[in-house]
Amino acid sequence: MERLLGYLLRTGTRKGLSGSRGWAMLAIGAGTVRLLRRMSARKPEVVWRQRLAPGDRFEVTVRPNPK
Repeated sequence: MERLLGYLLRTGTRKGLSGSRGWAMLAIGAGTVRLLRRMSARKPEVVWRQRLAPGDRFEVTVRPNPK
C-alpha cells in the first residue's frame, strides 16, 4: 500500500505540475492518505532507558509473550 501511495504521489505531482488537474487532485488525495496513515501508526514503546558510561554494556534478550 505504501509503495502505491508513493507512486501515485510522485506521478500525480509531476503530471499535476505539468497542468493535469486530475493528477494533481490524485496527488493531493494520495498525500493525505499517506500522511494520515503515518500519523495513526503505532509508536514504539520505550521499555527501558538509562545512560551508559564508557565501558558499560547491556544485553538485549527477547522472551515470548505469555498467553
